[in-house]
Formats: sequence, structure tokens, C-alpha cells
Amino acid sequence: MLEDDEISMSSMSLNTHSPQQQSQSKFLKHSTMERYGRETHGSSSYSVNSTNSAPNAESTESHQEKHQSRNPSLVSQSQDLGTVINQPVVILRDPAALEQEKLEREEQERRKALQLYVFVMRCIAYPFYSKPPTDLIRRYLKITKQQLNTFKERFQAFLSGELDVVGDEAFTNAIQSYYEGFLHSDRVASMVRGGGCSMHDFREVFRLNSEHRVQFLPEIEGLNKANIVSAWMVKFDQICRGGAGPSTVLQKLQVPQPELVMTKEQLYELFQATLGVKKYEHQILYNALQVSYLFI
Repeated sequence: MLEDDEISMSSMSLNTHSPQQQSQSKFLKHSTMERYGRETHGSSSYSVNSTNSAPNAESTESHQEKHQSRNPSLVSQSQDLGTVINQPVVILRDPAALEQEKLEREEQERRKALQLYVFVMRCIAYPFYSKPPTDLIRRYLKITKQQLNTFKERFQAFLSGELDVVGDEAFTNAIQSYYEGFLHSDRVASMVRGGGCSMHDFREVFRLNSEHRVQFLPEIEGLNKANIVSAWMVKFDQICRGGAGPSTVLQKLQVPQPELVMTKEQLYELFQATLGVKKYEHQILYNALQVSYLFI
């Protein structure tokens, strides 16, 4: 503002003063303009330098990126270094130490098996004093997977006419329903694999199905429906035997069998095979148990 006032005062003096004063005022005006120009030039150069500082940094970064792109070996080395750092460290162990650990683990398992066998042998050698049962429990034998496949083949042979068993249309339809709906079901196959089906169960399923079918048959004079079911059950047994002849295997399946009672020697052999105990080990342990029992 001071400089503007001086310029305005000098312009006013030019209009009112002499030529000498006018020349002095021109010189003063010229010097003032030069000083003002130097100040403005300095500030503009400072602003230019300040604004150019950021592009210089960006250019430096871009130059470094270009340098790395021109040198792919540097990038690969940095990547390899990162993968090496992230990889887990594999510690190689001595094979002799591994073998020693394996032997110790097997020896520990062996000791546990012998301890369990000693407990079982005590239970077998010194059973609880109780009155033995006079009548043994009888149970139906379970059907195996092989026997189930045999039954399927025999029923299929009857339906195709290859089996020498005579049956009317109603009986054939009952066998067809039993064969497709029961014998070929996945549920029955899983039950047989788990030991949950017996021949008695197979007969009961067919008997109940036959009674349900006979109830819907028309009444025949002089023929009882109960006799029809009995005749169908006889033919059902013939199909299971594979013909009209007798079958000892099927007879064992149809009649409840007494449960097996194993002797002490058989029980010893059973647990020896299960736990992997040798005969001489059994004899040593048995003698040691007898000696310890005497000193109790």
C-alpha cells in the first residue's frame, strides 16, 4: 500500500511540477517498479520450487520402480527370500533314534496286553462261586451274508420255475412281494451284516404278510384260511431248503440252539489269540499266579 501511495503521489507531482521534478519522479517510479518486480519474482520462484518438490519425489519413486522392472533378478531374489522365510523348518531326526522310539512304543503296548491277559486269566482261573444253571439259554442262530445270498438265489429259482415246488397264483404273488420287498431291501442287508436277523425273523415276516393277504381272499366253502397260511409256510420252508428234501443247516436255523459254554482251556486259547500271548508266556504267568495265590 505504501508503494501504491508513492506511485500515485509521483503521478500527481508530474502533472503539477517542473520538467526537472518530472524527471526525478520518473526515476523514482522506475526504481520502485524494479524493486516490486524483484520481490514478486522471488516469491514466484519460491512457489515454483515448493510445488516442484513433490513431483521430484514421485519421479524418484517411479525411477526406482522402472529400475526394478528393468532388473527382474532383484524382484525374483526378494520373492525367493520371502518364500524361504515362510517355509517351515524341517528337522531331520536320527534313524537310530526313531527305531528306538518304535521299539519302546511296542514294548509299552506289549506290557499293557500282558497286564490285561493277567486280569482275564485271574477271572477264568478263579471264577465266582455260583450255582451253574441247569437249563441253558437257547437262541436262534443268526443268518450270515452268505446264507442271505443263498436264500435270494433259491427264491429267484422258484419265481423263474426252476425249483420243484408247486404253488398257486396267490402263493406266487406272496413270494414275489416277499422277495422284492424284504429280501432285496438295504435295511435287511445291513441288519444281516450286523448280526441282527435270524431265520425265525424271516419266517415271521412271511407269516404276517401271508395272514394279511389271506384275509382279503374270497371265502371258499370247506376251506379254512388258517390252513392256507399253514400250507404256505410249509412251501416257504421248502423254498428255503432248496427243494422238498431235508436240510440240516436250515433245521439248525429254525430251531433255537443252546448257547455254547466254553471250557477254561478254550477261553485261554481265545484270549491268547486275541491279545497275542504265547503259550510259554501263559504258562509262566499261570504258575506265577498259582504261587501268589498260595501266599495270600
